[in-house]
Amino acid sequence: MKKHSQPPKNEKPRSQPWNNAWKAVPILILALSVIIHYYLLKEDNIHITTQLNETYDFVIVGAGSAGCVLANRLTENGQFSVLLLEAGGNDMGNYIYDIPGYTDKAVRTHADWGYHTEPQKHAYKAYKKEISFWPRGRTLGGTSTINSLVYHRGGRGDYDKWAELGAKGWDYDSVLPYFLKSESFQSPSFRDSKYHNTNGPLKITETAFTRVADIFLNGGKELGYKIHDCNGNDGDQEGFCRLQTFTGDGLRSSTARSFLIPASKREKLHISINSHATKIHFEGKSATGVSFVRGGLRFTVNARREVIISSGAVGSPQLLLLSGVGPKKDMDKLKIPLVADLPVGKNLQDHMMFPAMIHVNESISGSDWVYGFWSQLKYSLFRSGPLSFAGMREAAAYFRTERSASDISPDVQYQLHSIDIKYEKRFSFLDFSKPKAMTEGDIKGNGQLFTIGIMAPQHPKSVGEIRLRSADPFDYPIIDPHYLEDPYDMGCFIRGIRKLQDLVATKSFQSVQARIVQIKHEDCQSKDQDADEHWECLVRHYALTNYHPTSTCKMGARDDKTAVVDPDLRVIGIKGLRVVDASIMPFVTAANTNAPVIMIAEKAADAILNAIK
Repeated sequence: MKKHSQPPKNEKPRSQPWNNAWKAVPILILALSVIIHYYLLKEDNIHITTQLNETYDFVIVGAGSAGCVLANRLTENGQFSVLLLEAGGNDMGNYIYDIPGYTDKAVRTHADWGYHTEPQKHAYKAYKKEISFWPRGRTLGGTSTINSLVYHRGGRGDYDKWAELGAKGWDYDSVLPYFLKSESFQSPSFRDSKYHNTNGPLKITETAFTRVADIFLNGGKELGYKIHDCNGNDGDQEGFCRLQTFTGDGLRSSTARSFLIPASKREKLHISINSHATKIHFEGKSATGVSFVRGGLRFTVNARREVIISSGAVGSPQLLLLSGVGPKKDMDKLKIPLVADLPVGKNLQDHMMFPAMIHVNESISGSDWVYGFWSQLKYSLFRSGPLSFAGMREAAAYFRTERSASDISPDVQYQLHSIDIKYEKRFSFLDFSKPKAMTEGDIKGNGQLFTIGIMAPQHPKSVGEIRLRSADPFDYPIIDPHYLEDPYDMGCFIRGIRKLQDLVATKSFQSVQARIVQIKHEDCQSKDQDADEHWECLVRHYALTNYHPTSTCKMGARDDKTAVVDPDLRVIGIKGLRVVDASIMPFVTAANTNAPVIMIAEKAADAILNAIK
């Protein structure tokens, strides 16, 4: 028998050509997917203006969730010239902001203002210096470009109460048409509902991906809650629902994509980026224009009709204060000439969230594969898969933990994240003073961990403020939300935790032997680790902002001493000046806030145009 020749001892066997070829296949696929991904995302970009006019009919400060809507609506009829100023840049086409599954990667980037609060006396005990990090959008689309994409409107009780408090015309029946005006609902469920529209510019999609969502929803049903549309049902939010999100065709539906792309080539809309507004100008009690800095140079533009401030719950009060609109004592302290003595920066409200990790006995969450190779390949090739959803946020619940005569809406919200929070960037940058304190030690993921965020209370009684740090427009303001200062807020968290224990005890959750992972901290050493006092300690250490600051330029009746703007969002006592963004909310809605801000802008645009007719 003929013997096969053997290679010399020092010579390695030659690999077969097809072995090398197979090894190269994943690389080739990935390269191909990147190319396809590039062309899938390639679309008409936003036209940026370099040569500006001296005067416009309207000058809008802030191209965020509200500003992009206003820029679109005010230029639709071609009659009025509009300048839209944005302090940040243009990030359309940047995959970090385009891909819904990357929501938690969008913060702490160049597109984020990256604010920090003052040290908190009653909260943030596990965080460095007891300070909260506040991401806010600094790019076209504003916070709608970096947020977590949840589309929740708030309920009838919120808006009817706004109207009752003096915001005439802002009741639920009056604002619902403006939610519908924007919306293009993409999912088959609820498409025929009178609470949804399919013809607006803003694409909204219902999420559905893992088995975890079914367990969550069925558990709620066992507790007696309905599974329904949290944005329908005549404004009654109470119940469990799949999340509706700012996504469409596998992309983030920011207001820049939805409203600015179709409007940016209009002749009378000019968009100036990297333009930091520094001052509103006045002649007597009338706003006449805005100064801003771009490329190290100072410019001033005039407004024939109105200056509209849409810089958000932090930026809008800051610019008003810098311009002399605010509390007299604060203006005097910084030697800023007073234009109007108004409570600008007061009434700051925000939601907090306590993350509860749930451990189960099966690998059913997305923790181990959501950011994996095949997931990224599927998105790159087909713009589908888990990365086409909003960071694995799949479902929510709204419920009342106590009922009273003054009750207007649910006081607690749950949000289901079908992923271990350790995989989420927003939890990895929390700046814990003791980074290992949040683990149980023996718990590992392997797809057996997911998170339920307890957002409470929906209407906090702890109220903060925003003040100027100095008269320098480039100094960040003082932000003090006074988290958990009022005992009511802590009581609501405890009730929300008890309700979660009931949910986890349902047959649905116990079908996978679910249990709440006990968060540890060396400062929380109660003998009874299920006592209210122990949970209070943990909440004061680990609860964090849910990124919903509002109400710093409160809307109310013109004779309301706590109001900054009237029901038409005109700054009280000033002509030609409006504020249109989250800052005008009389109080924060019992929901995520981006959808209400877009509604506010839609309604404001109509008010502005109707006043001209």
